[in-house]
Amino acid sequence: MNCENLKGMRCPECKSEGPFSIVSSCVAVWNDDGTDDIHDVEFDDESPCRCMNCDYCSTVGGFKEILK
Repeated sequence: MNCENLKGMRCPECKSEGPFSIVSSCVAVWNDDGTDDIHDVEFDDESPCRCMNCDYCSTVGGFKEILK
């Protein structure tokens, strides 16, 4: 059972507890070569989410509905 960053999340299609691809916002320090400094990563229940196991797509909230 997820108890950290993915607490309460499970794919409603295949029941996987992750990993998930989640559209997130973050703060990144960029230079011409790219970035290695990413922090303050956030997502919410409206963020698009995809199960990496079965490719089911919904929102983060949709991955929590099964537990409501």
